[in-house]
Amino acid sequence: MPETTPTPKPGYFRFMGSTYPNNRKAFVLLAGFIQLGVIWPLYAFFSDAEPFILGLPLSFAWLTLMLILAFAGMVYLYVTDNARLDREYNERVKQQHLAETRNETGASA
Repeated sequence: MPETTPTPKPGYFRFMGSTYPNNRKAFVLLAGFIQLGVIWPLYAFFSDAEPFILGLPLSFAWLTLMLILAFAGMVYLYVTDNARLDREYNERVKQQHLAETRNETGASA
């Protein structure tokens, strides 16, 4: 009988046997795009010195845009990952508190 892997919770995806939240998947895709954007396949389209964008040559403006995208992606990952961890922590604390309350109620009865 073939072994089945459990379906991940909604908002999560599986990769190589581990489960990750979707915000990390979005960040990995953005990081992959940035990597391709600064090497030959994609950078070749933006390697000209002209036109100027905000006073910067096109090639330098493209690299600056990739840097800004990387920063924005890291901020997004930080904010969403912390929110998820806070929710999970608060849920765990609530469950522990309920268990302690049940134990105290059961012990006093």
